[in-house]
Amino acid sequence: MKILVPTSGVPPARQTACYIMEIASAIDAEILALHVVRPGHASEAGELCLEIMKTAAQEANVAVECMLCHGPIIDEIIEVAEGRQANLIVMGASNGFVLERWLSSEICGNTRVPVVVIPYQVFDK
Repeated sequence: MKILVPTSGVPPARQTACYIMEIASAIDAEILALHVVRPGHASEAGELCLEIMKTAAQEANVAVECMLCHGPIIDEIIEVAEGRQANLIVMGASNGFVLERWLSSEICGNTRVPVVVIPYQVFDK
């Protein structure tokens, strides 16, 4: 099984990485960590997000592949999920961030790959 994990920034990556690796470990899945850089933006934060996912995966003994893409966020996530034959997309949601809610909704509505959104309440303790 392959889980696509789109990252959206350093704080959310730190917040969700271990939780996502627990899921992957429990179902014997490999992780495809993805960060999409919008046109005209720097990729350093994305590289750090992927490094966070890679470290968490190594600590959990979960296979991980990291990808950094450039382009429209939603289109790239869907293209990678379907093109790489992901079985599941796992994304974190944050309280009050309209962008993340919109991204989750857009991805859920435009892909055939099942999407799990980790509610912010899981980390808001």
